[in-house]
Amino acid sequence: AAAAAATAAATAKAAAAEAAAAATPPTAEVAAMGIRGDSGGGGGLTPIDVSSPAGMDAMFERCFMAALDKLTDAELPVRCELFYANVLSSRPDDVTLDLKKSTFKKQAKIFSVMEKRGLITCKAIHKQDNVVSVNRDNKVFLEYCAASEAAGGGGTSSTEEGGGGGGAIKSGGAANSATFDISNVYRASTMFRPI
Repeated sequence: AAAAAATAAATAKAAAAEAAAAATPPTAEVAAMGIRGDSGGGGGLTPIDVSSPAGMDAMFERCFMAALDKLTDAELPVRCELFYANVLSSRPDDVTLDLKKSTFKKQAKIFSVMEKRGLITCKAIHKQDNVVSVNRDNKVFLEYCAASEAAGGGGTSSTEEGGGGGGAIKSGGAANSATFDISNVYRASTMFRPI
């Protein structure tokens, strides 16, 4: 009977710890990206005003998370400039991202900040900076993914029309998905054509 009471008390203590963790407000980094926690009225992504440098930083961070969410481990390593193109394509349709209007100012700075936060690991391969790994267990990334799903499955991802972005862009859903058939085509050299 005493062992059962101790087990019940331990289970209740664990449940209380989980409830307290769920009720804690999001971290400052997540709050700056405009992500509401579960205790903030259902979760989700809030609109961000990009007129200030802080707002532009928050939008860059949100788009960076959206691009990380789309990136698969099979696509790694990916060159930083190609990944940055995916970051730009992850913006909402009504927002223009301008790195010069943020506090980052340069692409290298945003990658170094995200690396210091533990989201990615960058490495120079053949004198080119590459994203070689993504920490999908990072608390900020997990909170973004949860808020993105609550907002309707990727609130910042724009529809990929036409292509042109290259790299690791994938189509999001079945309604707007596009398939590409890539095949090698060979042509005989003019040496082998009859005269």
